[in-house]
Amino acid sequence: MITLCECCKVIIVDATTPGCGEIIREQGETVLEYDGPEINIEYNRTDTFPDFPALTASATAGCGFCSLLKESINRKYVDDFEEWSYNTDGSNEITVDGLTYLCSTHPSFRNDILYSDFTGLHTLRAFLVLSSRQGEELAGERLYVSFDLMTKPGNHAASYFGIPFRTICIPRLSRANIKMMRGWIDECDHSHPNCKAEETFLPTRLIYVGRHSKRRRYPDPHLIITTQKNLPLPAQNQHYRYAALSYCWGSLPTSRHALKTENKTVEKHCSGIPLKTMPQGFQDMVKVTRALQIDYIWIDCLCIIQDDDIDWQKESSAMQRIYRNAVLTVVAASSTSPHEGFLRRGIQPQLSLDILYTAKDTPMTEGTFHLTFGEGGQNQFYADVRESTWNQRGWTFQEDFLARRVLYFSTRLTYIQCQTSLRVEGSECVYYCQSERCSNLIKYQDPYISWYALIDQYNDRDLTYSKDKLPAIAGLAQVLAERTEDQYLAGLWSRDLIRGLLWISKPECGGRPDKYRAPSWSWASHDNYVQWNSDWNKNASGRCEILDARTSVDTHNPFGCVSSGLLVLLGKYRPATVITSGGNHKHPFSIVLGGRKVANACFDVLDLESSPKSAEITGLSALLVASAPPCFPKGGPEVCPTGLLLDSTGVYSGHTRFRRVGRFEIWSDGDLSFFDDRKPQVVHMV
Repeated sequence: MITLCECCKVIIVDATTPGCGEIIREQGETVLEYDGPEINIEYNRTDTFPDFPALTASATAGCGFCSLLKESINRKYVDDFEEWSYNTDGSNEITVDGLTYLCSTHPSFRNDILYSDFTGLHTLRAFLVLSSRQGEELAGERLYVSFDLMTKPGNHAASYFGIPFRTICIPRLSRANIKMMRGWIDECDHSHPNCKAEETFLPTRLIYVGRHSKRRRYPDPHLIITTQKNLPLPAQNQHYRYAALSYCWGSLPTSRHALKTENKTVEKHCSGIPLKTMPQGFQDMVKVTRALQIDYIWIDCLCIIQDDDIDWQKESSAMQRIYRNAVLTVVAASSTSPHEGFLRRGIQPQLSLDILYTAKDTPMTEGTFHLTFGEGGQNQFYADVRESTWNQRGWTFQEDFLARRVLYFSTRLTYIQCQTSLRVEGSECVYYCQSERCSNLIKYQDPYISWYALIDQYNDRDLTYSKDKLPAIAGLAQVLAERTEDQYLAGLWSRDLIRGLLWISKPECGGRPDKYRAPSWSWASHDNYVQWNSDWNKNASGRCEILDARTSVDTHNPFGCVSSGLLVLLGKYRPATVITSGGNHKHPFSIVLGGRKVANACFDVLDLESSPKSAEITGLSALLVASAPPCFPKGGPEVCPTGLLLDSTGVYSGHTRFRRVGRFEIWSDGDLSFFDDRKPQVVHMV
């Protein structure tokens, strides 16, 4: 039988624990009440790592928490022990310096999860201090291991401690889990006004997966062309409902040989697509939607004709309507290609401990709870979903944001997130959202800040085809265009173009694509990570005038691929000489004039002829664009003259044309004397 040593018995809290007290509810039920968001417990023991002889001895004597603590520390930090022990004699101390129960879910300042309405014990943390024998601290941050508190459904510990997490049912489509998912959807349908579909819309094509019936087996899925009005009638009192799938296409060879609809297979797929011929991920999608009694599904490679450019452009331009109006978007977060299923869990053996308790003041109050190594709730959501391969892909970015309701199947758990809340499998918490999802895209006072924040995230993602850089966010662009009535210009916006031009890239990340993708003044013209300084305060102002800005795009998708672009400005510019040293962190180069450094500079791409390959490069021009907050503000001015580095591409129709190759900032207390001898001139950028 697992027991606790004298040191570890403090992990069982009750009314005698500081910060805790018992209350009796109206129903006569005795429960614990907590004074604050944390219950701190004195617990101090010192051992040596990585062998942990003291914890090992206590675990061998039967203490379950000592065993759990040792194994959890090893699992979380085993790869760090060697680094921390470097330059020491290898005999280093680790102190478990206090335990803390988290007894409410506090606000989280991540992208979209803000807070929970739940108060109760949910997490136990053990804090660690690592030091050498000489007392030198080895880890530069506060370390800890976390344990989720869980109970089985109906166990008294759930109500007495207020524990929100329940042990999960492993089969994804068990009766209990299907009931849970249906309950989530029904709750959202009836209680969340922000999650309603904005219109009645059907994509051009859908896959009919069959309707539930006790009298007959499901038919093979088959392609339906919705404009031909040959859809089976929906169930009584229901509209046509479809679910969309968001998944990873996989590597280029994998995607080329994947099941897809082409001109030659449209008729065949309308007759039927045998379930066994589908890749496992698509089979799982069919199983999920049948279990949820959703008759239709939308999968891009089956519902868009893949060898028809016109159809692809037309359907991709409707992407925002497809995902916004789907009753559900299913995310295969646990797979890396459609050939991998997403219903099987990949849970590694859990480190856990059953704690049997009897409260001191109320002997009849007893039960069992489990301590499981890990961190649940919204933190587990970020580990499972936000750090998955699916979340690194370019197309999935807008699919996630555009969807009004998303059901995530991760390696470990199932989640649903809508415009209002996040629900987690095995948890009774409701995590409410301050969301940057589609419906909240312009809730900021300045909607363009939202856009730049989205591009900051999107640019860090991978695309199988480089040409998809703009099409993969066309749906998000369309939403913002509808709500701001602004003109979209290859990833930038006409009414905010001065600020939009001042993006800064990390040129070490990549170069320009082999084929033209966007004008040089657009962030989409290269493959580097880009960002903006969004702190465009009241002292910022434009220093040039936009005379003309236009792009040529696909006629079928005005937010998609760009074939050309022209930007005409009236502003001051002058020749610039760039040297390869003397700048700051984000502007590692310098512009010199008469032997004097006048500005910090950076290049957009480092592998082109425009980049300095020697100590000095000439032949460039510096165009003053704005007085704006610096990108590296610590110790600098509130605003500084900022502009673009340009390189001439030749004369066209009597005008010298330039392309953007970099960015600069003048830090000399906002000194504009660099441009004093210049008069505004017309500048053409391509």
